[in-house]
Amino acid sequence: MVVGYIPPGRGQPAVTKGNEVLARIADARGALFWDPAAEGWLDGRSDAVGRDGYELTVAGHRLLADEVLEQVRHTGLDDVERGQLPPQ
Repeated sequence: MVVGYIPPGRGQPAVTKGNEVLARIADARGALFWDPAAEGWLDGRSDAVGRDGYELTVAGHRLLADEVLEQVRHTGLDDVERGQLPPQ
């Protein structure tokens, strides 16, 4: 499982490019890839990002954790034995 860069909003060229590279690497290695930027995990959540406009706040980390947990459950990774890959 690979989680891409998590910016405070969509459409940042460097983030988009970085996530494209991470997606290709994950795919080449048979890993799942989630793109929080493209999927808008933090869209509309001004409480998720600190004053610097970059670092996640406590609320942002909580949102991220909740989203990753939801993705893990949705893909069935929570039912996989430690060290075993899920069926494809």
